[in-house]
Amino acid sequence: MMEMEIKTTIGHLSGPGHTFEPDTKVSKIFMTMINNQAITDFTVVDGNRVVGFMPGTAFNEILNCKYRYRAYSQKTIREVVQDREFLKVDHRMPLGCVAKLAAQRPYGRQRNPIVVEDENGYHGIVTMNDLLKAVCGKGKDAISGAVDMWYIYEQYVKNTPV
Repeated sequence: MMEMEIKTTIGHLSGPGHTFEPDTKVSKIFMTMINNQAITDFTVVDGNRVVGFMPGTAFNEILNCKYRYRAYSQKTIREVVQDREFLKVDHRMPLGCVAKLAAQRPYGRQRNPIVVEDENGYHGIVTMNDLLKAVCGKGKDAISGAVDMWYIYEQYVKNTPV
């Protein structure tokens, strides 16, 4: 299989994503997500510095019953954010390098979006679906993650240093 040369950087793919300040109350984030169901994950940004990432599934687990909601609703997201070891990359990084780093994440985190930073701090996020489409080409079905993650592994991870 011929290796594809990718010239686009991750910054070209990034979108604004959803962010909350660290002192935002969990109840406010919950209501924001209820009113805007397009928010599935969010980044915690202090000023413009990324301090955490919260997958929507993890946020839902925190609030999965009325007793937990009562216990956590008045806490700040800083107090409950779980993922401080998320994939964060520079906006100038080539897609192939980002793909390699994404494929090497622990199981359960491989589908999480990638946080992109520039010289000013938070730049945006890139979903794995968008990264897979860009790396694998338009002819591939980026939703079929197992096949595409294998493609990334074969093309970028197997024999290339980061």
